[in-house]
Formats: sequence, structure tokens, C-alpha cells
Amino acid sequence: MTAHQDFQILIHQLRSQLQDWDDLQGADCPESDRSNPAQSNPDRLPAPIASSPSNFDRSNSDRLNLAPALAQLQAHYQTQLLSAPSPSDSSQAARFQSLQTEIAKQMRLLGLDGLFLKTARHPEKFRDRLQHISQRLELLDKYCAAIVALAENR
Repeated sequence: MTAHQDFQILIHQLRSQLQDWDDLQGADCPESDRSNPAQSNPDRLPAPIASSPSNFDRSNSDRLNLAPALAQLQAHYQTQLLSAPSPSDSSQAARFQSLQTEIAKQMRLLGLDGLFLKTARHPEKFRDRLQHISQRLELLDKYCAAIVALAENR
């Protein structure tokens, strides 16, 4: 198994953790309540507790502690992926380097998203940050899959 495949496993575990948390949140409130209530029923106004930043219940969001998983992902990236050998074929080496550059960019942005998630005060911002993290993990997964496919075509 290559370093990129190991990295993909860590990504899948983190995405699973996000999905489990999202499913837990969905169990706490019906699907219609998770969207904008005013859009689903124009006569119904959003509950004041949901719109008030001072009342944002951090207890549920604190249960989603991504810091250890993000740190593990970052450590694996720095120790394994950065030192991964480049293909000897020049066209494959260029593609490999391009993918590695994109992975580096997404890892930096993922770290920032993790910090922003930690400081989110509004439920909407918290969900937005989770969505950003999920999208970055999906991109990282695709980049790693492309590198694994590149390695298999050698």
C-alpha cells in the first residue's frame, strides 16, 4: 500500500466522522427544520434561539472534535506524502508534481477551515465550515486517487 493510499484511508475516516456527526444532527431535528424554515413554510418564522448568536449551543458542535483527526492527516501528509518519490517519466513527473501542489494547497486550506470551524459562533457558519471541510476532503481523495492511478500506469 502506498503513502497516498494510506492518506486516502485517513481521509475516508475523517469524512465518515463528519457524516456520522451530520446524521446525529439530522436525528435531533427533522429535515425540514435543518433547512431555512422560512423557505419551507413562509408563514413560519425561524425560532429565536436559532437566530440568536449568543444562544448557539456549542455543546453539540464541541462533540465534533476534528482537531486530532486533522492533526493526524497533516502529520501523515508531512511525513509520508511530501517525501513520496516522483515518477521517472517526465510527463508523469509533471502530472505528479501538479497533483502534489494541489494537495499541499488543499491541506493548507483544510487547516484554516479547521480553525474557522473552531471559532464559528453561528450555526449557519458552523455548517458552512463543515461543508467546506467535506469538500476539501473530497478533493484530496480525488487527487490521491489520481496519483495512485498514475503510479499504477508506470
